[in-house]
Amino acid sequence: MKSLIQLFLFCVWLAPAYATNYYVSSLIGNDFNQGTSQQHPFKTLQKAANQVQPGDNVYVMNGTYTNSDNEPGFYQSQVVFMMHSGTPQAWITFEALEGHHPVIVVQQAFGIRIVAAEPFHTKGTLAYIRIKNLTIVGNSKQIPLCDALNQPRSCNQHDGDVNWNYNGSGISIGSENRYAENGNVVHHVEVINCDVSNCAAAGISAYRCDYVTISQCKVYNNGAKSTFGSSGIHIYNPRNTNSASTDERRNHFIISRNEVFNNRNEVPFFNGKKCKGYTDGNGIIIDDANNTQSNKEKFIGDILIENNVIYENGGSGMTIFQSDNVTIRNNSTYKNCQFTPDRKKRAEMLVVQANNIQITNNIFYAREKQRGYYKGSKCKNIDANTNIVFNSKKNSGLKNYSKDNPMYTAISDSNKTYTSCEDTVFEIIDQCTPKNLQLLPESAARGKANTANLPETDFTGAKFSKNSGNLGAYQ
Repeated sequence: MKSLIQLFLFCVWLAPAYATNYYVSSLIGNDFNQGTSQQHPFKTLQKAANQVQPGDNVYVMNGTYTNSDNEPGFYQSQVVFMMHSGTPQAWITFEALEGHHPVIVVQQAFGIRIVAAEPFHTKGTLAYIRIKNLTIVGNSKQIPLCDALNQPRSCNQHDGDVNWNYNGSGISIGSENRYAENGNVVHHVEVINCDVSNCAAAGISAYRCDYVTISQCKVYNNGAKSTFGSSGIHIYNPRNTNSASTDERRNHFIISRNEVFNNRNEVPFFNGKKCKGYTDGNGIIIDDANNTQSNKEKFIGDILIENNVIYENGGSGMTIFQSDNVTIRNNSTYKNCQFTPDRKKRAEMLVVQANNIQITNNIFYAREKQRGYYKGSKCKNIDANTNIVFNSKKNSGLKNYSKDNPMYTAISDSNKTYTSCEDTVFEIIDQCTPKNLQLLPESAARGKANTANLPETDFTGAKFSKNSGNLGAYQ
């Protein structure tokens, strides 16, 4: 009998509490409603974020959701700020209601923030939160280039406080520095099938956090107006939530099946002391996982970048900088390095000051007179094999690769336009021409994959053939 009681109590402990479904509608909602039916939904996402408990789901209905929906003050610096954590058995989920297409419009600063910050998380952190099927549109197009170039804490104006209207991300995941140093690291967050565009800084950023998955998202036209050196998907200073002795050696960060394009910097990076130029605008960057710029404690987790389609970004397609233990496999790129006013070393695949990096089964299709692959200084244990590098100016440090044309299905180059501020004139892509990086039947990339290290599925979710997989993101 005692054993049965113990088993019952254990099962109760494992099971989530009764989950509540909340509904939000900017069109018919009211924050004085109970929010538990489609007929009587909340009006704001913030109201739902204030209410949710482990296991709860928030279904977002048609409408436009903005910063100004919230109460004046702190809450208007983002459309929604997450207040509560889920548990391993009971995640909190925010997602579009089936058949609905809500849009989060960032009027100032941030869209969705999953950030351990004062004054809300002094006794802990945020974890086990999932964001699904949401569209976030930033404020970048409403910011004149001259205003962005002359913002406080920029190359043109060193003084003043950061103005977050120029530096907000669409989805921001992370921990303020003092929280991270005290061990309150945001962890276990998933961003699935979201459309994130036109944000002044990164489309999706994850900093000082652990166990983050970004998958099946469309991330584009971000990063243009920030002075921080932003990119489409930006992972910065990940932190350990477990020790080397307890780590399961599985992937802590997974970036998979995303379409990432036309993210760029139009404002040079200012690091607080000097102007560093146009450093980023990458499609995807893993940035200082070794924490050389902060607490010096190397991140011990593995990082996986697979099955992404990355094209026509201003900076490199993918960058691994001061980071270890990263696998980059079965990605397809096309003509990144579009925005190069100061001619920094960029490439479809850029690796600098990194260790224990595996790069396999990828297709790197370079822009004319640009690099397909570049390995910079202080790199060790870089295993780059079974890749295609096509149309490349030159490749530094790459062996065992093919120069064959991968023969993508549809790759018309996007038209260029000009943006200017006084004497500064940039040639940019305002609107990308849609691309199809699937392989033609006669492609040399078909059946050439290293089958010892294939993903389970490709960019579309189709199963990979373990016997004759293709290079790139498509089976």
